[in-house]
Amino acid sequence: MSKTAVTTIEDGPVAPIATSSSDGSALIAMIERAARDPNVDIDKMERLFAMHERVEARRAEQEYNDALAAAQAEIKPVARKLRNTQTNSKYADLAAISDAADPIIHKHGLAFVVSQYQSATPDCMGIRAKVSKGSHSEIYDFDVPLDSAGIKGNTNKTATHAFGSTLTYGRRYAKCAVLDISTKNDTDGNQPSETITPAQAEELAKLITDTKSDIVEFLAIGKIESLSDMPAREFSGAVHMLKKRRLNMEAAAKRQSREGGENG
Repeated sequence: MSKTAVTTIEDGPVAPIATSSSDGSALIAMIERAARDPNVDIDKMERLFAMHERVEARRAEQEYNDALAAAQAEIKPVARKLRNTQTNSKYADLAAISDAADPIIHKHGLAFVVSQYQSATPDCMGIRAKVSKGSHSEIYDFDVPLDSAGIKGNTNKTATHAFGSTLTYGRRYAKCAVLDISTKNDTDGNQPSETITPAQAEELAKLITDTKSDIVEFLAIGKIESLSDMPAREFSGAVHMLKKRRLNMEAAAKRQSREGGENG
């Protein structure tokens, strides 16, 4: 996932800027007084306007961050009530996630829009999530592998079906990732089992990247929605499997290099 801010500010050597509305009003009053003075230098006026823009942009960014943090704190884990017959696992669909999240993000004045873009990664669909509050927006990009085959790699969908399925997966994963929504097993109201820590999730993500493993397949095998959902008791086994795969890849690369040298 990559993130970019839509509102960009050209920083310059200025005095510390507060971001309250009263400070913004005081700055506007200063600009109005300066505008009425025929002796004010145009360059100074432009600097005042630039300072005002920076104040407003930083205030809008702070309001966005506060609203997003408040919304994330209110959104509860979503129960997995639907079953995936291919992986024999339960999952929370897009509708359930939206039902849990949308009223809360709208209450805090946030807008969440998902669109598609041309991914530079082969066999992937670009999913772009834009989250806004007022004049500030953040864009989060995801490269989602096309969902055109089953667990065993056999094509099991038409092109149109694969497009729709990938788009739905992308929207669901983007919403969960940006809003930090977790899912839990729906088992008689009991608390879900203890899951791995963020640091352990990062370690798994790095091993998956190093071994060029398919993240979607990895999640499906583990019957989880995201790496952070992995039960703590399964962490060591997953790490062992991925490290073994990495060692095998390194050994194969060394053999290939040695054989190439001998043939040369």
